Amino acid sequence: MDQQKQMKSTEINVAGNVEDTKMVRVRDRIHLVAKVNGSDGQPMMIDLGPDQNTIQLFEGDRLSARGHVVNVGQKRVLVASDAATKNRTIAIDRNGRKYHGTVKGTKTVNVRGTEQMLAKVETDEGKTMMVDLGPSENFDRSLEGGANVTVQGVPVIVKDRVVLMASRLMLNDQKTSIQRQVAKSS
Repeated sequence: MDQQKQMKSTEINVAGNVEDTKMVRVRDRIHLVAKVNGSDGQPMMIDLGPDQNTIQLFEGDRLSARGHVVNVGQKRVLVASDAATKNRTIAIDRNGRKYHGTVKGTKTVNVRGTEQMLAKVETDEGKTMMVDLGPSENFDRSLEGGANVTVQGVPVIVKDRVVLMASRLMLNDQKTSIQRQVAKSS
């Protein structure tokens, strides 16, 4: 949870040449991590997720990745949601944990010029969470208070609050994947 609380809400893209790779234990799972020398000359550690035994990355290979940055000790790590090499796309399951619950209310907020739908959800375990469901234009009145939902996503910090950045929503037996805009890294 500490690692999740340190995650930034804006996704970034990083591309560069692989300097090194290693396998790292993360919550009882083994993840492939690549050290990439980015276009800005700064090295970035990229977590490519669990179960990446079939990927062969070598020093000098070109790697591009998109995801959220998290601080692990003194290092910044990009937790990749998407990645690719010159020859292939790397499939990474970063959809996060599923939560079932009831919508207690919704509101629309402006985030960098885009109207986003936020939902206050009371989980089946009795906890209340704020969920960012992405662009509000994707929703109609069926998401109002009292709706039973299943949301799946990754918690991030937004202005000192933990918000679940939903990647999937199930409402009225209809599954929706949530697409998000990506910010370029500097």
